[in-house]
Amino acid sequence: MAECVLCVKEGVEYQYSEGGYVCDNCVGSCFTCPDCGLTFPLETDDAGNGFCSK
Repeated sequence: MAECVLCVKEGVEYQYSEGGYVCDNCVGSCFTCPDCGLTFPLETDDAGNGFCSK
């Protein structure tokens, strides 16, 4: 089973743009594109646009 790349919790659901997945607890500290569902670090340019560049 996959682990969260941010906190190592198992049972992750969200695909992370930097590779791997993030869990329900950590997804709140990330930006998730409402169009494609991919999760990004908040520091990325994508977070300011409301949608990812993909």
